[in-house]
Amino acid sequence: MSKLIKTTMKNTESEISNSKSNVSKIDSDLVGVREKMDELNVNIRKINGSITEINNSIETNHSELKDIFIVLILTLQTILSNNLKIQAFMVYGI
Repeated sequence: MSKLIKTTMKNTESEISNSKSNVSKIDSDLVGVREKMDELNVNIRKINGSITEINNSIETNHSELKDIFIVLILTLQTILSNNLKIQAFMVYGI
């Protein structure tokens, strides 16, 4: 019986040692996971910053395009107005 107890104790100690080793490996892996998560968060912040820059650029370009479009419409109105004046002059001599 004493031999059985010693064997059981030895096996239990071995299992405890293996469990401690496994816990240590898991802790080490978790540290690696935390580091990767931190890197991922940094990259997400960079991406968010880039998206903000793109949005600002789009807003600026939209504003510039809007101004160009307005100038084009005014120019077209002037051309059409002048064309009507020319037609009126040609037809009615006004």
